[in-house]
Amino acid sequence: MNIYTFVLAFLMIFAVITNTLIFKKNTSKYISKSYVGFMKSNRKLLNKYEMNFYKNIKIDPATVDHKNKKNTDENKTRTINIENAKLNIFPLFSEDADSAKELFKITANLIKTLYQNKSFYKKGLEVELLNQMITSYKNLEKKPKNIFLEKIKLKDQNYQMTYYKILKGTKFYNFEKNIGHGSLLDFVTVDNSKNSKIPIIDASNELLTSLFGSSIAKKIALLQTQNPPEKLAFENISNIVDKNKKFLNYFDFSLKNLKSDSQSIFAIDEDTQIKRKKTI
Repeated sequence: MNIYTFVLAFLMIFAVITNTLIFKKNTSKYISKSYVGFMKSNRKLLNKYEMNFYKNIKIDPATVDHKNKKNTDENKTRTINIENAKLNIFPLFSEDADSAKELFKITANLIKTLYQNKSFYKKGLEVELLNQMITSYKNLEKKPKNIFLEKIKLKDQNYQMTYYKILKGTKFYNFEKNIGHGSLLDFVTVDNSKNSKIPIIDASNELLTSLFGSSIAKKIALLQTQNPPEKLAFENISNIVDKNKKFLNYFDFSLKNLKSDSQSIFAIDEDTQIKRKKTI
């Protein structure tokens, strides 16, 4: 009997030690793989940054052919940076339903525009998803000062999986060609700052399409890419928009963000899917 007890105890100790060693080995392997992935993506990011810096390097004015420079500047198109122009949905979580009714409709329409052609979309998804997001946050006993959409857990697990998909997005995405689907985090933000208007100079095609339709969005996009985009005044855009003009109140038509126009560059390691981002 004592022998059996001894053997059993030995086997249990051996199992615990073996499990610990395997766990440590796997953890070490994972950390090593993550570190290598981080370094690879960081190297790609630095390469992209240096290439961008090289393209935008300033030239000695004395060596510039001013006649050719003028023609080059006229032909140069401006890059739209949607990172600067997200829809702020903070009032959905901080105000009552009646006060944020219009914003709720705008956000729901944006979600529908982004995902209505995807396999996981079901009729009414945008409304049910928003309601669950808002309810889940408002039911928290301790509400965090800063709201992160990726930390919100929905009560309905079926919607939770769909919610995860729209937050993550796909690796390849092209709205116009209906390839993949974008992350909702690329188009909305939850910011408690007072100024929540969207700079029209960087408004995304997806948001403009959801508000005014694809034909109007394309017309605005042409004005956005002009360098400088001087024809984006309220009067001009108001003449282009033929319906839902009330939604223009959500936009900032000044060019104050133009001089400090920043761009974001991304790099990803294909093996580990670790992403790196840098704002320039």
